[in-house]
Amino acid sequence: MDYTAEDEVIIKEKWDDLLLSCTKICKNDEDWNFIKRAFFLAKEAHQGVRRRSGEPYLLHPIAVAKIVIEEIGLGVKSVVAALLHDVVEDTEYTVEDMERIFGPKIASMVDGLTKMSGVFNAETSEQAEYFRKVLLTLSDDVRVILIKIADRLHNMRTLGAMPMNKQIKITGETIYLFAPLAYRLGLYSIKSELEDLCMKYRFPQQYAEITQKLNETEASRQEFISKFNAPIIAGLNRDNINYEISGRVKSVYSIWSKMQRKQIPFEEIYDLFAIRIVFKPLPFLFPINLIGEIATPFSLSLRLFGNVLSGTVMMSLIYTLLAKFAIGWPGFLHIYFDVFSGAIQTYVFCMLTMVYVTDKLPEVE
Repeated sequence: MDYTAEDEVIIKEKWDDLLLSCTKICKNDEDWNFIKRAFFLAKEAHQGVRRRSGEPYLLHPIAVAKIVIEEIGLGVKSVVAALLHDVVEDTEYTVEDMERIFGPKIASMVDGLTKMSGVFNAETSEQAEYFRKVLLTLSDDVRVILIKIADRLHNMRTLGAMPMNKQIKITGETIYLFAPLAYRLGLYSIKSELEDLCMKYRFPQQYAEITQKLNETEASRQEFISKFNAPIIAGLNRDNINYEISGRVKSVYSIWSKMQRKQIPFEEIYDLFAIRIVFKPLPFLFPINLIGEIATPFSLSLRLFGNVLSGTVMMSLIYTLLAKFAIGWPGFLHIYFDVFSGAIQTYVFCMLTMVYVTDKLPEVE
């Protein structure tokens, strides 16, 4: 059965969106044609097939290819393999056909993805065999693992259409296999989303409660982050430091795990959000000037004190100050720096000490 006119409109919209993403990776006409050939073969192979949700099946490989580009950062061959990842498994096409049409590398990648899917479709548990195949494939081409993670991420995002027993099975595989694998491959955002989605379907009540509390405290978090960041941003801009500063909220699953592990309520989680500063190092100790401006009454003594502390001791003091100042707040921040130099530690320590002693954030003119 063919797709309806409405289905074709939806497919075209998603395909056009994918093509827009492909502008990041396609360098010549050969790259564009390679991807288009994969799309049209996948469309022909999956013609008329629908997912359990009722949508055209072709939307799934398109979505996986989109994740591969936008969220993982892979290239043209990975997009082609993502578009074709279910063709051998679900249609009459073979690995030999893939090799004849797209070459040996794409055929090898599609074959690896098909073998992994075969393990999970088995009726009995074959986790040991699965990990063996993962390691064998990983030694050959890590892109296969990354595409499989993208495939699982989209399946988790659309898991609501599946029956309860399938949800339990898929979330179990995800939390014990795919989330840790994503973490070990550096896909931290995907790892967190997989964990959150698992919790959403396995513990829906707790997930909803924590999500609601996070939404209720969002305004106060944003207000505090703005005040906290203001003097840092002003100082960095003044000294022409090349930097990026961003914030994120702790994942629902991470919050829930900590509540379970420490047997504490949501209100006693003090690291609900984080601030990350990434900067280009300069040949001078730039935070010293910032300390003198922001924490004038304490700058000299604290700087001298901070310079003799080891990194571990400094971070312990910073965390202690955070915990002290967190009293009365619905949540507090947990600070990570991708480039966490001793100077940055000293600066944060001095600023937090001033905040703790004066009970207010420094003003920025």
